[in-house]
Amino acid sequence: MVLHRDWDRTLPQIYHRNPRTPATGMQKTVLNPNEHAGYARAVVVEKPTHDHVSMAGGIPTDEEGNVVGEGDMKAQTRRVYENIERHLAELGGELSDVVRHRVFVTTMEEEAVDGYHEAHTEFFDDPENLPAGTLVEIDGLVLEDAMIEIEVEAIIPDDGWETTVRGT
Repeated sequence: MVLHRDWDRTLPQIYHRNPRTPATGMQKTVLNPNEHAGYARAVVVEKPTHDHVSMAGGIPTDEEGNVVGEGDMKAQTRRVYENIERHLAELGGELSDVVRHRVFVTTMEEEAVDGYHEAHTEFFDDPENLPAGTLVEIDGLVLEDAMIEIEVEAIIPDDGWETTVRGT
């Protein structure tokens, strides 16, 4: 059973949209649910000042669901971030809106981790706008040739960001 082949499809296939309630002014939208697996590709919580997007983990697949960059962590990382970037754009956001990412890799070998970091910095190179992050080694992913899975949370503000950096 393959659960992640829908990653590269367009996100805004709205499944369920809760109406805004006067008390909170919030709305929850579930995108591309996989009822068989029990998860959605993304959930957007719309608030009066911003949207909070929680995106399920994505692996390095092309439009047909084939793994891209077999054996190459840098190429696979790049592909996942390209997919995430495209999906955020479909929701009105961009990578600079990512506030947290969780990265799952199947190897912590130095060459692979270096490849991950090189590709990651292609997408997140502004030290004043880095997401909080976690990197975890796991035994395997849903597709055997996939070496990496990344899930993100993004806050897409209605009026742009004002950033303050503290500490070093």
